[in-house]
Amino acid sequence: MVTVVIGLMGWRLNAIRADRAKIEAKQIHLIRTSEKILRLTKQAQEQLLRVLDETRPSAKETNAVDGLSALIRQSINRRVTPDN
Repeated sequence: MVTVVIGLMGWRLNAIRADRAKIEAKQIHLIRTSEKILRLTKQAQEQLLRVLDETRPSAKETNAVDGLSALIRQSINRRVTPDN
């Protein structure tokens, strides 16, 4: 009986470790995506402030707003499902 209980505990611990590894991989992906969103949001905000600043002459700038929009569209299109 003790052997069976120890075996079941070992099996369950292995299952928990495997689940943690899957969750960690998802978390790394989410952290990278969040960092990219934050970076692109900051760029878009800076660009909007430059556009709205009437004291500075307008110059050709990168379109950070379009980059942020594209990232959000991509994230929505490949939304992470609970099974992944």
